[in-house]
Amino acid sequence: MERIEILYAVILLANFGLVAYAIIRLIRKSFQNPRAFNTGWIWVVVLLQGIGALIYLAANKK
Repeated sequence: MERIEILYAVILLANFGLVAYAIIRLIRKSFQNPRAFNTGWIWVVVLLQGIGALIYLAANKK
């Protein structure tokens, strides 16, 4: 593997890890206080998915 491919893989793994962490935090908070919906982590998920999509497109460019 080239260095850039390893970098892409590390960034995408970090992206998926943070998304999973954010979803788990949202689920835990919604069960602790169901009437209050925490939207802070939703923006983190949306932004990281955009970055992940750009990295995927850059890695698969032919």
